[in-house]
Amino acid sequence: MSKGKLFYVVGPSGAGKDTLISYAKKKTGGKKTIFVRRYITRPEDAGGEDHISIKPEDFKKKLSQSFFALWWESHSNFYGISREIDDWIEAGYHTVVNGSRGYLQKALAIYPDMITILVEVSETVLKERLRNRGRETDSEIEQRIIRSRMFDNFAAPNLIRLKNDHALTISGDRFVDIITNYPSHNRPTVLHE
Repeated sequence: MSKGKLFYVVGPSGAGKDTLISYAKKKTGGKKTIFVRRYITRPEDAGGEDHISIKPEDFKKKLSQSFFALWWESHSNFYGISREIDDWIEAGYHTVVNGSRGYLQKALAIYPDMITILVEVSETVLKERLRNRGRETDSEIEQRIIRSRMFDNFAAPNLIRLKNDHALTISGDRFVDIITNYPSHNRPTVLHE
């Protein structure tokens, strides 16, 4: 049996990563794809992604026990991916992780063959989505926009750029195609100009 692939999904907050992942979960029922829930030190009802809420002290305890395959800190929260992903990949499951652009090099050091999917949106769409979700102030939104510009020249091996300014059915179906048919689908570097 061949191994599965690790798909490391990144992009600015508000680019629609969680929406694409949620869409793909519904569309891939029964296929050999696992969508990993992250451990995050924020409340379960914070909105956005389906995550496992964990207290900072419990996160640090799990970290000391080598529970996480990948972990990082961002915007005053800790994020972690359990080592279960190694078992799933070994068993032939394509495994989808909501990752971090800032942690990419460390993730590549551990999983050099992973496929990085960069979800991109225009600044106009990004600002609108961040305002609509209501978690950030205008000042925090501007800081997120500035931070997203730092990744304008983003590069990684096995990188697929997915434009997500379009209707969910367009971007979502391309996302599903990538994670369920890789590498047999026609794999352009940029999808949906």
